[in-house]
Amino acid sequence: MSVASSVISPMQHSPTSPTSALSATAPPDTLTLPIGSLRIRSLLGRGKSACSWLATLGGQEVVLKIMKEESSPYQSVEEGKIRLEEQDYLRLREAGIPVPAMLFIDHERGFLVKEFIDGINAHRLIAGGLPSPVVMIQLFDMASRCRARGWNIDYFPTNFVIRSGRLYYVDYEVNPFSEEWSLERWGLYYWANTAGMCAFLQNGSATLLHQAQDSGIPIKTPFEGLVRSWKEEFGRQEES
Repeated sequence: MSVASSVISPMQHSPTSPTSALSATAPPDTLTLPIGSLRIRSLLGRGKSACSWLATLGGQEVVLKIMKEESSPYQSVEEGKIRLEEQDYLRLREAGIPVPAMLFIDHERGFLVKEFIDGINAHRLIAGGLPSPVVMIQLFDMASRCRARGWNIDYFPTNFVIRSGRLYYVDYEVNPFSEEWSLERWGLYYWANTAGMCAFLQNGSATLLHQAQDSGIPIKTPFEGLVRSWKEEFGRQEES
């Protein structure tokens, strides 16, 4: 039985009360929540705006995502970020994008609890070889659904997990559509770059992934042929 069904359904919100934000980098070992006692186990990753922790809840593994603290003279920035996460989660679900179930959210303290998708992260898969057609079909389907709604999601491979052959978008980030940051013009070049992803996995270096350090622009020239073939094979629906 999944966490989503065994712990809570539907998603719950925290009771409104004036409390301080939860530390993203040094949370307590245990959190007592309306849905149960959550015990933090290990750090999963640090992003630009949040830290994600592997935790257990009701005997199941879950992810605790805590927004990083930022100063604001007019409101809690963490609260604004967490409300945006909730909004994006609901939009992705409505669009039929496979995402982890959001189990609990605390707007005031700036954190959420979501389902842990126990599978292989796409960047680890790519480091070992090119993704299969089954994975690419699902990736292009996500892109098609997002494009139809005027969105981009973050197509960098670390934001995707494959479990039992199904591709999940494990982030909730949604942005307005731009060709520059679309799957076809941006994301696919990372999915094609096996050597760069292997180096990224081994030592965290993005030198073989980006055209320039911290540019966020993928190396493209060596992968143009592969990306073109992927678009021809899997992108017909978007181009029709």
